[in-house]
Amino acid sequence: IILRHAHPSWFGYTKALFLVLLLLVAAGLLFAIQLEYAVIALLCATSTFIAIGISRYSHDYIVTRERVELIWGIIGRSSKEARICDIRSIDVYESGLKGLLGLGTIDFSTAANAGIEVQFKDMRQAHEVKDLVRQLQKGVDPTED
Repeated sequence: IILRHAHPSWFGYTKALFLVLLLLVAAGLLFAIQLEYAVIALLCATSTFIAIGISRYSHDYIVTRERVELIWGIIGRSSKEARICDIRSIDVYESGLKGLLGLGTIDFSTAANAGIEVQFKDMRQAHEVKDLVRQLQKGVDPTED
């Protein structure tokens, strides 16, 4: 049973979204001057937006009762997972503009590796996910109310 399934937030791509906005403004200004350039700017804005969407949806963050898992890829899919019972530390980072927007990075570390085992980047409600995993480690069923 999947308790939490998420993707990186759209706001995790603020620079690329800002580029899309600039290209749309440029297209609007170029529309009166040269139609061909306006169309090129619109095509660039559209392709950038599509690339953001593909990047966002090619990353899946999954929390189940047994594990946390990161799955990524478009054609070929790869994954990293850590069992809930093996997780030794959970670090949450919310800083800068992304922190103000409510986005955080969650690092799950296990005793098996010295580094980070699984990382959820630019995730909304990062502290809630951390609390969910801690509840699962204590044996509390989060689906019961």
